[in-house]
Amino acid sequence: MKVKRLLVLMLIALSIGFVSCKKDGASTTADGGSNPINPTNCDDPEGTITANLRNDSGYITVLNGTLKMNTADNFEFNSQPYHERTFVNIGEVDGLGCVENIPQSGWSNQVAVIPGNGYVVKDKYDHPYYPDDKYTKYARIYVTRYILSANYEILGAELKYQDNWMSNPKVTTSEVTNIEKTTATCGGNVTDDGGCSIIERGVCWSTSPNPTINNDHAKNGNGLGCYNVMLTNLTPGTIYFVRAYVENDLDICYGEQVFFQTLLDNVPTGAIGGMFSVSSDKKVFFSQGNLQYQASTNTWRFAENQYDYVGYENANISPNYNGWIDLFGWGTGNNPSNSSTNNVDYDTFIDWGENSISNGGNNVNTWLTLTQNEWEYVINSRNTTSGIRYAKATVNGINGVILLPDNWSEGVYWLNNTNSDYNAPYNSNIISLSNWTTILEAIGAVFLPAAGYRDGTFIGNEGPTGDYWSATVYDSDWASNIFFGPSPLSVMGRSPRYRGCSVRLVCPAE
Repeated sequence: MKVKRLLVLMLIALSIGFVSCKKDGASTTADGGSNPINPTNCDDPEGTITANLRNDSGYITVLNGTLKMNTADNFEFNSQPYHERTFVNIGEVDGLGCVENIPQSGWSNQVAVIPGNGYVVKDKYDHPYYPDDKYTKYARIYVTRYILSANYEILGAELKYQDNWMSNPKVTTSEVTNIEKTTATCGGNVTDDGGCSIIERGVCWSTSPNPTINNDHAKNGNGLGCYNVMLTNLTPGTIYFVRAYVENDLDICYGEQVFFQTLLDNVPTGAIGGMFSVSSDKKVFFSQGNLQYQASTNTWRFAENQYDYVGYENANISPNYNGWIDLFGWGTGNNPSNSSTNNVDYDTFIDWGENSISNGGNNVNTWLTLTQNEWEYVINSRNTTSGIRYAKATVNGINGVILLPDNWSEGVYWLNNTNSDYNAPYNSNIISLSNWTTILEAIGAVFLPAAGYRDGTFIGNEGPTGDYWSATVYDSDWASNIFFGPSPLSVMGRSPRYRGCSVRLVCPAE
């Protein structure tokens, strides 16, 4: 009998040559069974581990359990509470990368170790007292060769394995569309099922970053491909974070995060869609840009972009100038071309917002200028979702200050040195035009460019500093404004009434 067993072992040894039985290639079976297919090359997958098992005297850790090869040349797991670990031999394959599918049947507690064969290992964990901890995970194994003694006795095996295999089916999140006050549409695209059937796919959303299916979610079918769902019961004027998700027998996986803001009620023409508290009981919308005036046509307008300003062309101020100006003496709502340097000429405050503004609804008495207390509340006192109220920044190459709306979420865009009056240079946050337009401005952020000031026809500090009027008298010669430069930001500023400063109007939110 010993001679017969020795001959058998010698034949086995000769057939495998003590090295890899087969070059790693593609599977020779279509379904893990015995139906051959034409092989194609496939490399070892990322995360492949090569290891040796000694019969009953060595082990490796697979799926957080101890995997052994016993003296009967079978795979065997140690016993652990609440874990059911089983095996399937999927037959002869050309390498670990060819163990592609999870069989639906044939699972057993032990399985013979055979060189050249592939295996799938399943770990089903089911804790009776902690239902949220239930899961099913898989690993794949490929036996490279037997390890033989000098007498050709089987001492163990060399194998390759990939732990926690196929836990990521691939899903991407689509763009949010059809945004309304309380609804929107979003979806995903499942491009890879990870070798396991997709049992559910959908979209989840929340007002906090990285939503999961424990938050609001909606599902749409199963399997591969594109899908859409409707997001419902949303709150107007609220920032939401959205992720597509997909679930198979192994896990729940999520696509990349996108975000959007639901529409607000009654956003006026010419306004940015973010709401700002200017007192404990008053909210406003900011205009889309700084106020501008053309004397030759007696036309008021808002700058097309928030980072736009006229600069040194303000020196051409006159009643007949056919260009645009945007630096005004205090209270020049009825005489914007006034360039006198005598404060007496600016005794009475007339709000610029009393005029009709061509791209701001073109109606009189629609817009107004914030008081000093309201500016102070916006910048220093109001409560916001994130706690962030403002930040110094450079937007599209222009220096200035970003004001964040009440509902701003820090997860939308990371800003440095927020709410910092001093030691916060503009280059703390360098924001591209694309990021400004599609992210910050899209969610209601306001930008005040550093447009400098005008003394008569002299233009100063265009670029380094910003001066913005309030509607508040300081004394007979001065009016209150906000001021910011490369480091400070002061809401307690004041300027001579004749000085030309920027004007940013607001519209009360109803």
